[in-house]
Amino acid sequence: MAINLYIVRHGETYFNFLHRFQGWSDAPLTSKGIQHGLDAGSRLANIHFDGVYSSDLTRAIHTARYILKIIHPTLLLNHMNCLTFESNFSVRLKALTVKLLQLR
Repeated sequence: MAINLYIVRHGETYFNFLHRFQGWSDAPLTSKGIQHGLDAGSRLANIHFDGVYSSDLTRAIHTARYILKIIHPTLLLNHMNCLTFESNFSVRLKALTVKLLQLR
């Protein structure tokens, strides 16, 4: 069974616009950032998605919602806790890699 994973970065925020490091700060999207989300949705419109996941940061949630407006307005957005994801990501990735190699 093949799984396709599409990763999209959040749209431009005010901190991005001002060339400031934002880290965990949650700056809102600019009008250009909103357009980035809509444009990403247009580019992904012909792809079937079973699920959409976002970090729990507002900039990521809003970008995902703009994408969903285009690709699938009724699909629910799932939020992931970034700290949990980051702390377990390398372990999960290694486990997934091992499983994929075993399937060969």
